[in-house]
Amino acid sequence: MYDDQILKRHRLSALANGVLLGMGIIFVLYISYIGAVSIIAGIGLEVWHRIKISRARG
Repeated sequence: MYDDQILKRHRLSALANGVLLGMGIIFVLYISYIGAVSIIAGIGLEVWHRIKISRARG
């Protein structure tokens, strides 16, 4: 269905989203509320990637 290059790119973007969300959660729990920006950005990126994937499928 997808070639190896597309799958690799999606896996890397999912990893980046996970790191971004994790950092945001740590910041919210232990430091300050600035981590909420990171959490919102991670969720926004995930939604954007899912929209992009569904458009590519047709």
